[in-house]
Amino acid sequence: MSKITFSVIGSCVSRDVFNRSFVPEYKAFYECISTAWQCSIISLMSPKVNLSEDDLELSEEISKHRHNTLLADLSKEYLNEIKNNQPDYIIVDFYADMRYGIVQSGNCYLTNNPNGFRKTKFFREKRYDNSYRFRADMNIYRPLWEKAFDDFYHFVQDHLPNTKIILNCFRYANSYVNQSGELVMFDQERYSFLDAETKLFNELYEYMLSKYQLRKVDIRENEYYADGSYAFGLAPWHYERKYHKDFFHQLNQICLKDILDADKQTHDIKSKIQRLLS
Repeated sequence: MSKITFSVIGSCVSRDVFNRSFVPEYKAFYECISTAWQCSIISLMSPKVNLSEDDLELSEEISKHRHNTLLADLSKEYLNEIKNNQPDYIIVDFYADMRYGIVQSGNCYLTNNPNGFRKTKFFREKRYDNSYRFRADMNIYRPLWEKAFDDFYHFVQDHLPNTKIILNCFRYANSYVNQSGELVMFDQERYSFLDAETKLFNELYEYMLSKYQLRKVDIRENEYYADGSYAFGLAPWHYERKYHKDFFHQLNQICLKDILDADKQTHDIKSKIQRLLS
């Protein structure tokens, strides 16, 4: 049996389940074939952006991965990738929209990613037209976000008819386990946004699930702590291993149900054909 294929539009809260450091056994069943890393859905569904070499001059050296993320956000090449690769599932999370926001240049949008884009001369010299954050500019941002996801949803229906979209209904951790095994609350001044953004995430999930036919990974009822020894740094979205284990378990349940439903549908069709021929 061939592996089930996935693509991810999002961040570590979704992508890390396809990392053997977190889920050692995932490759026995699944393959992640493409990622739109830390990409706003508004940016993804925007026209491509052409910036000059001068615009892209960086204030400091960044990793190859971060540079490729920047270029992919400009080119919107991910849409062609998934058309060509036709993954079985696309997992979507809205971390980048909530945490980074977007900038507008003409009729185009880019993810306002601090790991790459904000280091460009284009950003530093404010060569863009406007910048927007989800909570701060709700009246502008939310309609753009809703339209972008609607465009994406119908893009998948039109070009990837067999691909299913999974919404990752994650929430932030309020505490972390330090290297001594002690439970520590995140600094409330530095992370003052946690409760407000978690509330907004919940509203967005309810909206999405009521409007669209989506699968979901939803483990919000469980309490997860951040990992003080996390490979990519301490943050309220860098979870302990239990999160990845439970996420993987729900992913297995989704895939198994779809396989069983497809088998039942095939069996029902065969039964109808047999009755017609008898």
